[in-house]
Parts: sequence; C-alpha cells; structure tokens
Amino acid sequence: MEREPAINSKGGLTLPRCDGAIEFSNVTVTLPGCDSPALLNVSFKVLAGTHAAFFGPAGSGKSVVSCLSVEEKCETCPCCVEEK
Repeated sequence: MEREPAINSKGGLTLPRCDGAIEFSNVTVTLPGCDSPALLNVSFKVLAGTHAAFFGPAGSGKSVVSCLSVEEKCETCPCCVEEK
C-alpha cells in the first residue's frame, strides 16, 4: 500500500546526541497564560543508553518534557541534562 504520510518529516529538527542521563527532580512548570501547571512535581531519570516513552492525552505535558529535556540549564532549571 502506497500512502503519503500525514506529517511531512522533511526539514525537521535534528537534535544533538545525548550521551549522559536525563533527570527531572520535582519539576513543576506552568506555561504563560495558564492557571494550572503543565507538569506538577514530576521526577524521573533516564539512564544513558536507555530509552523512555511518554504518552497521555492532549495537554498532559509530553511536549513540555521533550522541550525541557533538550535544554541544558542546570543552573536555572530543576531539570538537568547530565554531561558525560
């Protein structure tokens, strides 16, 4: 069956390889213009060389976790991308 994909994957964002662990420790994030947090006291650690999957309904914070995971702001944010 030949079908055209619903989402164009060409020209997407290529992220740098992460060789360290990713850890969130009691992260709470409220997005601008929102009354309730997108994430509330979220904690987890993904060890180097392993994978994690996040799933849930729309608005449950999956994209927020993704965005925070690629930003290395250990000094200013309670989530940390560990350098190897």
